[in-house]
Amino acid sequence: MSARKCGGGNGDLGADALLLDLFPPSASDPAALSSDPEGSRLHASMAELLQESVFCVRAVREYKEDTELLRAAMAAPKDDALQVQAFASLLPSIANIKRAYDLSTRLADELPHLLLYLVARRTNLREHPALLKQLADVLEFSLAFDFEKLGRPALQNDFSYYRRYLGRMAPLMPGGGVAVQEAEAGIISLYMAQSLPMTITVEKALKSVDKAPRGGGAEGVCQAVQLVGLLANVTCDLALRPGVDDELRRYALRVMTSSVVIYDRVSETGVFTRRSPVRTRKCLRTLRKEQEGTATESMSSSAPLAKQLLDSVKYSTLHLKDGSTPGYIRTLLSD
Repeated sequence: MSARKCGGGNGDLGADALLLDLFPPSASDPAALSSDPEGSRLHASMAELLQESVFCVRAVREYKEDTELLRAAMAAPKDDALQVQAFASLLPSIANIKRAYDLSTRLADELPHLLLYLVARRTNLREHPALLKQLADVLEFSLAFDFEKLGRPALQNDFSYYRRYLGRMAPLMPGGGVAVQEAEAGIISLYMAQSLPMTITVEKALKSVDKAPRGGGAEGVCQAVQLVGLLANVTCDLALRPGVDDELRRYALRVMTSSVVIYDRVSETGVFTRRSPVRTRKCLRTLRKEQEGTATESMSSSAPLAKQLLDSVKYSTLHLKDGSTPGYIRTLLSD
């Protein structure tokens, strides 16, 4: 069985109702890990990465482009003072881009260990709420970062400018202080050129489970994908639960959507087939009702968020145009 030949059948995702209570804030309490050195190490490592993820999303969201200054510098290549000013103006942003790239490489290394830990305990996930919540947080982060990045093409344009002038301008910076040297600039440029860099990071981490120690080969990848599918079903039910406060419901919708996208990108058969263990139709109907303002009375409408999430499923998945995708899925995702 290849690493991607999994995802069909009914799987073992039917117990998701038992996990709904894992997602209030109290679920992130790591106290239960005190007697589990491996779990404690994983939790501490993931907590550090997730703290950094908050900064990275905020940095992209608050990104300040200075297009006019860069254009002026390109139009006056002999004005050395203007060249220095334009290049120096980019340095704080370049440092933030590097932080995001560094986070993605660390996440790619650590996430397979978290997945394997949870897969090995998949029959009693209720006993590991803190780590399951961290997996959900990673999925939410990947979706949030990529959404913010897609809306700011200046990120990639500015980094390209930086890379183009790096060799000439770096020696002119105070103390030669640049965050990204030439050897690394090409790698980060390729990373930033991806439309969904963090989603692809999570996707690759899932696929690499079979290569990790105690990874279980292709079966380990399938079990990790099933875990993501389980999160999709759980968070869909959580979003529909009467009385859920608005902040938690919106969190659940974001995790649900990211889970659907990741499942589709890793599974050989995708998330849209009738045999998928992910209740994709229910997930999409939940988003569609939210967008149309016809959600249940216990929910407040979040139409812009729902539209964003539907677009994420529409444009970030790989199997929507497959012949096996039912017509009702295409209808739910049509404009």
